[in-house]
Amino acid sequence: MDLRKKKTLTAIEQAFVTQVLAVGFSKVTIQQIAADAMINRKTFYDHFDDKYDLLNHVNTGFLKHYGDVIDLRLALSVEEPHSFINEQLKNLVTAFFGDVQLRQTYIALDSIHADDFDFQAGMTDLIANKLALQQKIKDPLTAEVITGITLKTLNYYARTNESFSLERQVKVFKNLRLIFGPELL
Repeated sequence: MDLRKKKTLTAIEQAFVTQVLAVGFSKVTIQQIAADAMINRKTFYDHFDDKYDLLNHVNTGFLKHYGDVIDLRLALSVEEPHSFINEQLKNLVTAFFGDVQLRQTYIALDSIHADDFDFQAGMTDLIANKLALQQKIKDPLTAEVITGITLKTLNYYARTNESFSLERQVKVFKNLRLIFGPELL
């Protein structure tokens, strides 16, 4: 893809995310996306059929990016020193949500409630499929619990300005003992 086309697509994507956050998906218009992206409507339609096509494009790109992050995390060997794995996890989460555009995209996609679109279901499927492909987790309950905790953690850090803290995550898991009993962890 040539640089000019890439810049145009990036401008359209950023304008879309900005508009979703400002007015909500249902009120987003092609005219406003085009104005914010500093393109004309014809240029928008050269790339996308409508705002739903753009939504699917942004969602697919986000899921691909996050899938790559998961692959990096799962590639860490359990034989690696615990401190190395923890540092890598912290770096991955920090890099992911340290990128303002990624954070805004996550929040925008998560806020959209449209027919045939469920961002959380897409994220759930992605995480579960990555765990299954890597054969890291074979038990379906364990996979579902890990997926749920992952999504709640992502939601929390996406919506706050807090930095990711491994120490805080450990405390969360230790507090789960209050519900599940002292045998946990």
